[in-house]
Amino acid sequence: MPSYSIVFLGTQMAVGGAQKLLLEQALWFQARGHKTTVLFFYDRDNLREKWIKTYPFEIQNLEAFDKKAGGIRSLPKLISGLLKLWRILKRGKFDAIITFTHDSNLLGMPLANLAGIRARIGTHLGEIRGMSKWRDALHTFLVNRGIIQTLVASSARTRDNAVEAGVAPDRITSFSSPSGGSSMKRDMNFSSKPCLRRQRKILTRLRGFAARDHCATNCRRRSKR
Repeated sequence: MPSYSIVFLGTQMAVGGAQKLLLEQALWFQARGHKTTVLFFYDRDNLREKWIKTYPFEIQNLEAFDKKAGGIRSLPKLISGLLKLWRILKRGKFDAIITFTHDSNLLGMPLANLAGIRARIGTHLGEIRGMSKWRDALHTFLVNRGIIQTLVASSARTRDNAVEAGVAPDRITSFSSPSGGSSMKRDMNFSSKPCLRRQRKILTRLRGFAARDHCATNCRRRSKR
């Protein structure tokens, strides 16, 4: 089985469902011979030192947000963090990026596309209250234009929310049960069947992207002969 270099991008280091899902997914791929790197835009709860002692993969804080500053005063930090992210993505030669929040989808995926990361998988964990219409529209645009190649919906409800926002249904992969009754709490259990199905389907996606790229490379080589 081929191994992949995968970068996982989240928004904040904190104790929450998205963070748990990100770390467990990185652990699952690492245990199967893939190289995993985890990035967060900022460390809200000062967890990095604890996490790097707990998990067997690289975890970096991009320091893209100043908790004491707000509004335009936080812009320099954000720009610095995005530049740091760009350098990591460009130099890392990653096969895939998996993002876990709307913010990491919006900020990380365009840079990943420019950096040449071919497999770009976003995650949609639920409707965000108070999210501005322009951010929602931009998120939809990134998915439909293929900047985010696949949007992973954690349930039937989040899938429906994405479709209502304008995301093309064929761009969405849902890991809910057929009845739509899978709960987020159960889905977050690392050993649960929904969680294992998620990892395997994502791995299938990665293999599909790799096969497509291999075919495209061979076609280019033949055309040059």
